[in-house]
Amino acid sequence: MKKILIVILATIIIQTSFAQSHGFYTTRNYDKALKSGTRSINGCPGENYWQNTSSYKINAKINPTTGMLSAFQSIIYTNNSPDSIRYAVFHVFQNVYKKGAERAINVEPSEIHNGVKITKVMRGEHLFADSEIKWSGTLMYLPFKKKLAPGETTTFSMNWEFKIPEKSNVRMGKYTENSIFLGQWFPKLAVYDDIDRWDNYIHKGLAEFYSEYSDYEVAINVPENYIIQATGDLTNADKVLHPQINKRRKKAMISEDIVSIVSPRDKKVTKKGNQTWRFKATNVPDFAFGIAKDYKWEGSSVQPKGVDKKIFIDVIYNPDSKDFKDVINIAKQTITYMSEEMPGVPYPYTHMTVYNGKDGMEYPMIVNDGSTNKFGETVYVTTHEIFHSIFPIYVGISETKYGWFDEGFTVLFPEELQQRIAPEINQAVKTVNYEEIYYLNNEREPVMMTPTHYLDSNIAASINYGKSEIALRLFKEYVGDNVFRSTMKAFINEWKSKHPTPYDFFAFINDYLKTDLDWYWNKWFFEYAKTDLSIKEVTRNNDSYNIIIENIGGLPLPIELDIEYMDGSHKNISHMIDVWKDGHKSLSINHYSAKAIKQITLGNNLIPDQNKINNTKTL
Repeated sequence: MKKILIVILATIIIQTSFAQSHGFYTTRNYDKALKSGTRSINGCPGENYWQNTSSYKINAKINPTTGMLSAFQSIIYTNNSPDSIRYAVFHVFQNVYKKGAERAINVEPSEIHNGVKITKVMRGEHLFADSEIKWSGTLMYLPFKKKLAPGETTTFSMNWEFKIPEKSNVRMGKYTENSIFLGQWFPKLAVYDDIDRWDNYIHKGLAEFYSEYSDYEVAINVPENYIIQATGDLTNADKVLHPQINKRRKKAMISEDIVSIVSPRDKKVTKKGNQTWRFKATNVPDFAFGIAKDYKWEGSSVQPKGVDKKIFIDVIYNPDSKDFKDVINIAKQTITYMSEEMPGVPYPYTHMTVYNGKDGMEYPMIVNDGSTNKFGETVYVTTHEIFHSIFPIYVGISETKYGWFDEGFTVLFPEELQQRIAPEINQAVKTVNYEEIYYLNNEREPVMMTPTHYLDSNIAASINYGKSEIALRLFKEYVGDNVFRSTMKAFINEWKSKHPTPYDFFAFINDYLKTDLDWYWNKWFFEYAKTDLSIKEVTRNNDSYNIIIENIGGLPLPIELDIEYMDGSHKNISHMIDVWKDGHKSLSINHYSAKAIKQITLGNNLIPDQNKINNTKTL
């Protein structure tokens, strides 16, 4: 009995030590990862960290007139985990359009179908019968007759086809017969990771994606005179492009000038007949492409400091999209700023294409952007989507679970660049206004660690683009630009081509800065609180003023006081967010002045506050 008690107590101590290893909440699965050594207490990958790997070969054919896509793919998949895997999970994202599918988006009723037609599904030599394949929403489950043991490699193959949506353009679609963008277009192996094992969230159209790093060889067959740009490098340009067009493309790839590769005047863009374009990409989380006919194709190159070769920057756009004449220069400035300034991580890929489709969506080496009516909006969407090259592309976070981790940094990182290019843009102020008016302290608002998959569109926007930008920006202001930049650069380099969680991020920052910031992480990310500071009272004793600031909402916010004297002069008093680190509900500020105070105003347009009525005291 005594031995049993000792074992039980030892087990409790071990479990408790891991559960309490951080000053912020962590999940049971994350604690298990710490214990197994795949994650470390300092927020870095553990000594036992692993990722499974896959290699895709895809042959696709598109009929731009009918909008039909048909394809075949084979996949080599290696199990690097310590587990014997009993089944595979594939995301069939286009089944969000299937009859009866659970959706968090609006879909044109005429485009609802019977599901992606998938045939001849095989693992190795085993052909799956329809009765063997299990479905759950957009997830396809393939059970194994023989488990895939640790270290083993297996293969999958399948054919599929579907009609590209024309009206419900959710991140992709057939916009016209001359322009089609394809994302989420192939059955894709889900991530199998050390935290949750299979990523088995059903895609409902709102939450974005979680992708494994893979190699791709993709062949795309289209009619003549259509151009294609995609993830990866075009490997057979000499075979598909008209010699004159290919000559211009080669010039653009090494020139810092803008080169017109294709214009509406060009009648012969490719060689005669259907052409098969071949692309190759290594160690990327996804593959997407855009095709176009009678579009402009412009290219140039840029070589930021720290990048060992020129990066090809190109845009493919409708001649009627007047705003796109500026996009290539915006894209070049974005790649340079990202590489040299914020966060100062050299752009890791060979090219960046901006495709003129609809909305805004990021993929490795290509983004899909709609046209806008204002220059500032063009600057915002271009810089924002390109900055996604860091999160979630270079650093493979789960957007499905933690959309804020993806979007928050991508809103924050380019803010200074956006103002340089378009001074009318002040995204930080816009975000504060948005949050104050609509969502902060909404009774339906969850904490940021609530998986994005469970959120509706309004709340997801508030959390992922709004509250997260504010929390991360205030942290940046607290540690200073240089420290923030070096810290983020270190985190990105540590987790490039891997799958960090927010728990890793919080732990990494604490360890890297040798500072316990759990008081901040807890309030902004794990607890219900709101933005509301007030001037509670002001008392005067001769030349001494005592100003009491009350933190009604509970969130750590900086204090900015504007003191206006009777003679019209002003004095500013500032306190950083750490005045709230010990959980105090109020702060007493002593101010000495021989001049009489007329009015004290709390806050500014970069600090959210939901109740500004209590932010002014007139004496």
